[in-house]
Amino acid sequence: MIVSKSIVYYLMSVLVFSNPGIIAFAAESVKIDVSYTLDAEKEKIIRDLGALPVHQAFKRLKRSDILSNEKFLNKAVFYAFQNRRSTAVAFALNAMQQQLYSYTADGRPINRGVNVYIAGKVFAMFPGESISPLVRQYQRGDAITRANIIRASGAIADHPRIGQLLITALNDKAFYEREEGFESVDMPMRVCDHAYNQIVLHYQIKSVLRTISPVQRVETRNYHIDILKNILKERDLK
Repeated sequence: MIVSKSIVYYLMSVLVFSNPGIIAFAAESVKIDVSYTLDAEKEKIIRDLGALPVHQAFKRLKRSDILSNEKFLNKAVFYAFQNRRSTAVAFALNAMQQQLYSYTADGRPINRGVNVYIAGKVFAMFPGESISPLVRQYQRGDAITRANIIRASGAIADHPRIGQLLITALNDKAFYEREEGFESVDMPMRVCDHAYNQIVLHYQIKSVLRTISPVQRVETRNYHIDILKNILKERDLK
């Protein structure tokens, strides 16, 4: 419901007062470990994914039992695409161009958030094949593409090129789209708003507003983005 979602965003937007966190970029993205063994049924599902066409494997990854189990999802992504990484990354990049919220011809809502989430898992699993195409697509993409890339890039925010991309995106004031479930009086999110949320979340920046949301005025968002920029500037991360 509209009210409940607004309240959730409000409750998430609380100030945490402590020393600001320090951002440290790794030389390269941390490799995700998939060397563990799951139960026999899950292992069979994972093996079968590798035999499916890429688009069907992506669709299969949306199963609730896979999505709800991170270890299951990580291993499924790796074995589904380990021998066709570039093709999987290209498919994931295509998902970045799709509007997150839309409607069918008969008015039913479509939420493609899970597509962005799975794409982010692919980028994180295969950073060597993902980083450069992600940066290039951000540079030439429209506001929808850029915002989706920022959303998906949180999974590889420790990589220096992605970290710099997130910081640069704080200056991208293009409007993305209206968030599903918010009233028409709420302002749509911008690319810079999503970048703020990713930076604060993944680098654990303290003493700042935790989450920017559509219920906040643009002037309020800009105020908090400027605070974050000053924190980053103090650390020569600008």
